[in-house]
Amino acid sequence: MSSSGERNFALEAVFNSKEAQGLTRKAIAARSYFFVSFDLVDSTKLKRKPIWVKVLWHFFDAVTTYAKGDDFYLWKYRGDEALFFKPLDDSNDSAACVESVYKITDRLNTDFQNEDFDFDVLVKTTAWVGVVHELPPGSFDSHSNSDPAIAKENILLPFESTTMESGGSVEFLGEDIDMGFRIAEAASPNALTLSLQLAYLFLNNGRYKSKVRLVGHRKLKGVGDGIYWPVLWYSSRWASVTKKLRSKSSTKDMLQIAALDFNREISIEDLKVFISRYNLKENIERLERLAKMRPEPDNKKIASREGALLSDRSHQLHCVAVCFNSRGEVLLGRRKKKEHSPLSKKWEFGCAQLNVDIGFEESIRRDYLHDFGVEIIELCERPVKCFTVDGKSTPGIIFVAIIKDDVGPKANKHEKVLLSSREFFKFNDSECVSGFFDTWDLAQEILNDSGVMNG
Repeated sequence: MSSSGERNFALEAVFNSKEAQGLTRKAIAARSYFFVSFDLVDSTKLKRKPIWVKVLWHFFDAVTTYAKGDDFYLWKYRGDEALFFKPLDDSNDSAACVESVYKITDRLNTDFQNEDFDFDVLVKTTAWVGVVHELPPGSFDSHSNSDPAIAKENILLPFESTTMESGGSVEFLGEDIDMGFRIAEAASPNALTLSLQLAYLFLNNGRYKSKVRLVGHRKLKGVGDGIYWPVLWYSSRWASVTKKLRSKSSTKDMLQIAALDFNREISIEDLKVFISRYNLKENIERLERLAKMRPEPDNKKIASREGALLSDRSHQLHCVAVCFNSRGEVLLGRRKKKEHSPLSKKWEFGCAQLNVDIGFEESIRRDYLHDFGVEIIELCERPVKCFTVDGKSTPGIIFVAIIKDDVGPKANKHEKVLLSSREFFKFNDSECVSGFFDTWDLAQEILNDSGVMNG
């Protein structure tokens, strides 16, 4: 699992660019944001099971991998819930985000179905949007009383995390943020729950008719002065959803449903009625306008402690170590089975994720100790090569490392682990990650040239 204490360079770059223009300590222009919550169903009941820790680990590891793979940023982990966000612009529209998180939820639930658990584990997901004022670091006190826009709207408050468990380096505050959490109380593993504003943006796209339905109404505690808000669900398989939910009488109680009609498709005109009723027209117009803005080009490069130049997505940099022991054997792990993943059951060298606050070496040491139970005693300065993950733009760097011999590797994250020489490793290319044998050969050359093993 990636570290939750990592700095968010995507946002930091925005702050830095504004400060460079002489706007330090002034509120940055508002932006539209997409938020998503992935949560385990009946997590309290789950904790009565002996393997609940394994289930939670699988959930957080998988949801973080899938969400970051679709370019969502980690907001924080909260109990049994994982929260992510993404700024909206003309390259990241809300409809694409909805489709993405729906597919992620489907993958998570499929993963759990394929695991050998003696009970059902399901994930429910809620998505919403909001106009957010991004504040430069340290500016909260100066704006909380002086800027009327901040008093009535949502803010993004950046700060440095003090613990690894406290989540990312930003916090979102405001009524729209609270509304998302209240809407999540009506979430179901059978469909994706959408806020009213997000449902409007989604249907107004024009590509996704008949996929959103009004399933009931609910009072949102502390939000909207006790008004009953519409509960809107999205699914691409409504026939299956309807069949499941009609067999569960508890659904009526959970949603406080006024008219249970899962077959009624909701139109953009229906949503306009709600928007008018709840005085959200101005809010919707701002969301739409800001969501269509072109992202500002940011060519700023940020140097890590190691002196390497990283882009504003440096928090997604992967670090692979080809780990040798004193006998010249290499640490290898076979990934667990994952449906629809090109890396399912493939042999690899392991992978860490860079935490720029501690640098390359410490990030690799920490993650390999966690994933394999091995201790890295030396990391060669010369990298093997760079690569991208799954054909995406997510970058990675491969290093050579030396590990202690006193403890054998453990399969903490992989299906199987082993130490093997090139001669005795009998698996073929199709059973390994891309470029596996070329990487092994290059790593061996670098190790030989370094003279480390001869010392």
